[in-house]
Formats: sequence, C-alpha cells, structure tokens
Amino acid sequence: MILGGTGGYGFNAYYAILKYKNKTFEEMPLPTDEYLEWTDDNHPGVGLEVYATEQKNKYEIYCPLIKESCFLEYESADDLFQSYPKAGTKVGNEFYGFYGLTPVNIDGKIYLSALEELCIEPTNSAHGYDTIGSVSFLLSWNHSSNQWEIESFDVISNQVAWYFDDILFSYENNWETMSQKPVYDDDWHLSDANKNLKGSYENQTLTLSIENEVYSIDLSNELEASKTYEWEIMGIYHSYNKYDDIYIFLNDFDVNADGSSTREPGLLMVTFSPNNPDNYQITSYQGSFEWYDNCYMIGDNFYIQDENGLRTINVITKDLYECKEEYALLKDYAANSFHESNLCYLFNASQEIYDVTIYSAMVSEAEDIPPVGMVFMAYKDGKPFAFLRVDFSADNALNGIRVEMAN
Repeated sequence: MILGGTGGYGFNAYYAILKYKNKTFEEMPLPTDEYLEWTDDNHPGVGLEVYATEQKNKYEIYCPLIKESCFLEYESADDLFQSYPKAGTKVGNEFYGFYGLTPVNIDGKIYLSALEELCIEPTNSAHGYDTIGSVSFLLSWNHSSNQWEIESFDVISNQVAWYFDDILFSYENNWETMSQKPVYDDDWHLSDANKNLKGSYENQTLTLSIENEVYSIDLSNELEASKTYEWEIMGIYHSYNKYDDIYIFLNDFDVNADGSSTREPGLLMVTFSPNNPDNYQITSYQGSFEWYDNCYMIGDNFYIQDENGLRTINVITKDLYECKEEYALLKDYAANSFHESNLCYLFNASQEIYDVTIYSAMVSEAEDIPPVGMVFMAYKDGKPFAFLRVDFSADNALNGIRVEMAN
C-alpha cells in the first residue's frame, strides 16, 4: 500500500509504503528515510545533483547514494546563463523528492518505480530556478536491511517502467473493475483534440466551425473527376499548438453495388489554418478506407483501424504507413504470454511518449467471448523496447501485470 499526495510539484506529500501482514501494517522505508527528516523546508529525496558538461544544454545528473550518473539534454528557449558554466560546475538539484511511486513486475521481479523532478538555477531567470525534466528510479526491496534500495536510475526516456506508467496506475488502482471490464479501443487514446471542432461536407464544399467562426473550403478542383463520390468526414483534429494547424480527414464511402472496390482516391487529408484560410493543402491517398472501425489522432499521427489492420498518416510528412511489423511482434508476444491459439485483436496505437509509441491489443480465445488479457508494446527506433502483459485471471494487479524487456 502506498500512501501520499501528489509529491513532486505538489509540495505537500510524503510517501509511506506500508506492508500488511498478520493484521498489522509495517512501514517499508524508502532509501532516504533514515537520514532525511520531513520538514517544510526539507522534502526527502535522494540528493540528486545537476552539473554542467562540455556540451551546452547537456547536464550530468549525479546520484550520491549509488555514486552513478546519467545525462539529460534540455534546451531552453531563453539563455539561462549569462555565461555558460564550465564543465563540472554544479548548476542544480532535485525538486521536492520522490513522486509517482508505482509497484511494477519486471521480468518476474517486483520493483518500485519512482520519479524525481530536476531543476537548475540559471543566472537569467526571474524565478530563480528552471525545471529541466525528470529522472526515473527502479527500487528493489532488500530483505536483509528491510529497506527499498535504488537498483537503477536514468532519464525517463530510457526507463521501461515509465512508459507504461499510466496503464500501470489505472490497472493497479482499479484492478477488480478493469480486469472484469477491460479497456477497449480509444479509451487509451490521448487525443480529444476535435471536441471544439465541427464540420460538414456537401457538394464538394467542406464547411468548418471553429470557435464560432465558420470557414468554407472548396474541393471542386481536387474532386473534378469524381463528382459522384460519397465523401464523409472521418475526423477533425488540431495540432498541439491549438488551432495553428487543423487536419480534416474524409473517406469515400461510395461502395459499388457489385461489390467491387471503391474508386480512387479513397481518402483525403485537408490541412487548414484559420490564420491563413485561403492557403489550405489537400493530400489524397489510394486504397480502401470506407469500412474503418476506429480512427483517432495521437501527436502528429492519424490512425485508422479497419479490416486491413492499423494504418497511420503522419500529418507533417504526409506519409501513409501500415503497422504490419508492429502487429506481428505484439501477436508473437501475446502467443508466448498466453496460449498460442488465442486471438490477438483490436490492435491499436495507445500512446506516443517522446519517441516511443505504445501499441496494444486484446487477447481472447475468440472475438465473441470475453478477453483473457491485454498486451502492450513500447516501440522505439524501429524495434520493440519493452512489453507489458495483463492477465485478467489473476487475483490482483501485482500478479496480473508484468513488464518484460524486449530481447
């Protein structure tokens, strides 16, 4: 049992890990408990130190408890220092100690995952400090000393447990409910970017409503040779920069009565900016997109899930990509984690975190019966980084959830 408030930025929380045994709660001390006292001015952490390096905007993060370092790159929009410090100069430290403590099963061993925020003290900041990111810890329980000890620490982009943090937290806090009623489809997806955007298509004209402003986009030049197309809007999304860029996806739903394939193209992407409404771009894609089950946008990628599998369009490069290799890898992992005859279906991209994409799928004996579990894959630099298995038959989250490093 983990007790505590927000930690980190919250300023007001100290975590206590309790073990329930023989009808008694026993505290499981954190590494810093024995020599750091919690006060208004002292929030227990592990004493991280931040040093400048030879490379500008690259910092060494030193952990004195285990005498190890990792490196974090952070580039600010402003010049933080009047003159960049010499390599080896201490420029910062941790910011209010541990937060986000989560138990996790990695390769069959139980760890405690934790985060610490980092800050530097620039000479050109009115606030006196500037947060530069977080590091992630894996703590293991030492039965001899009866204390959690730091097994490893690194920037969060290299720590496997951190990528599954949202998923782990949801299951561990709602195991009874979520193992009986699993999360499907777009419940994991982060994008609700189109909630304030509305649109319609009629007579080769696309009409958009954006915060009480109405815009019309003439598609007649693009559709001159295809006036009988039955175009429908699949989704309208905006970029992370609010309404700087808006992406509208339309698919051709004119399925021929004789069952033959639809006419080409099958999908249009319209890139539009309210700041420059006359300068919109239209990109067309060949193929069948009419019978899609789900579509959504995460980051710069638009995902389409249909009978052909999972496809994605990057709105920056305009490239269309089929996620066949990713599905094959997750399907193999599901077969090894459960029974090889089980189906691996509802394959989706769930999250994008930095340069990692999290893919997920349901696992069942058949599509028309309740699933036996879920599998997740962290995919980075063209290869799997880690996997997560959720076994719904387990009696609790710690036994049912397992993180495994990719070979």
